[in-house]
Amino acid sequence: MLADGQVQLLGGRIRRFREVKGLSQTELEKKTGIKREYLSKIENDELKNPTYFTLWKISEGLGVPVSDLVGNPDGVVARHEPVIQVVSALKKDKHLQEDIEAGKYVAVPIIDEAIAAGNPTYINEKNIQDYALIFSGYIKPSTDYFRYRCVWVQKGSTSMSPVIEPGALVCIDSYQRDPKLLEGMIVAMKDNNDGCTLRYLKLIKDYIMGIPENIKEHDPLIFSLNEKRTEKNPVIGKVVWYWIVVEE
Repeated sequence: MLADGQVQLLGGRIRRFREVKGLSQTELEKKTGIKREYLSKIENDELKNPTYFTLWKISEGLGVPVSDLVGNPDGVVARHEPVIQVVSALKKDKHLQEDIEAGKYVAVPIIDEAIAAGNPTYINEKNIQDYALIFSGYIKPSTDYFRYRCVWVQKGSTSMSPVIEPGALVCIDSYQRDPKLLEGMIVAMKDNNDGCTLRYLKLIKDYIMGIPENIKEHDPLIFSLNEKRTEKNPVIGKVVWYWIVVEE
């Protein structure tokens, strides 16, 4: 949902952009596929929480960024769902918008591997490569927009082959970072160069070990759990979903 301060301005912003563009509500309906009556309720702030997909459709119809509609602070991404190439490969049918509106999918930003390793609180527009729509049966819808992030596994990275091949799209849950609860699970963790890598997590006494699937080519990563040491928790988050890209 939009922040309270943004909701109060949303309807007026949309109306002003529509009027500047010289469009009536009926004309905007034709451009967006959103019923005029529904648009009217949004403009009058009768609907306080239009979905991200709805805002994206309106922004497309008006020819302005979603961030201009919701009035986000500079550098913080607007919470919207743009056209997602991943979706076209996963699902092609006329009910997609209805499924999104019903909360069957969660939009997750796809970010650069280096940004993922930084575990950011905010994700800037320039850091987002695309969005993935992930079936909500795989991940839990969250009001925290930054809980999930996706990264592409680098083409040259074979540490988790054949379980997760190079080129796969991986979704990380940043809420699940406690090493004591992730024993034996696949996690995203920092490597020795502060990059992002995928490993099985194993605990041995006071140490966290990141075990690669392809152990013949990759060495385990070892981090101390001893509080007297300066090392921080290297776990970025649990891998909760991944999609192997099949090239035609």
